Amino acid sequence: MTHTTRRVTYRGNPAFASILVQMLEEESVTVEWERPGEHRGGIGEMGQEVVVIILAAGGYDAIKAAVDRFRNYMHDRAEATIEDDEQDNDLAD
Repeated sequence: MTHTTRRVTYRGNPAFASILVQMLEEESVTVEWERPGEHRGGIGEMGQEVVVIILAAGGYDAIKAAVDRFRNYMHDRAEATIEDDEQDNDLAD
């Protein structure tokens, strides 16, 4: 397995960002990120969306597995993208 560091971009409700981080960690991926501030308030704030950059270090297959699992779990309620994903096909051994 090739060890790599990838930038994972999260877009969505700030409350769900930690779910992606947890899924990465469950795959033994080391993550560096800054938790977004959550604003608790009225109905007007329910549509709040944030962008969080997560640095993920570990096996590419593990990073991809966690991101894929997150996408399936969230059902379009949030997005996660592995930067340069299209260039990583040669990393899967």
